[in-house]
Amino acid sequence: MPVVTVRARGITLERLVFKVAGGLVPGLVERTLEANPDLAQASDELAVGTRIAIPEVGELERARSIRPVRLVD
Repeated sequence: MPVVTVRARGITLERLVFKVAGGLVPGLVERTLEANPDLAQASDELAVGTRIAIPEVGELERARSIRPVRLVD
């Protein structure tokens, strides 16, 4: 399970998980909260220096992930 350290202000758990996973993977935020129970009491914005274990995303989950679509260039 990779561990990520928050390095900037204004980062939310959802945004961090989206960036690490490369897209929206249904249920990954919830699994991350289960792996890091202390985050449930944290504020919306994560403190700089916070270390977070993010569960691995399998190939099947990655195939089901929701990728953002750009409508204009």
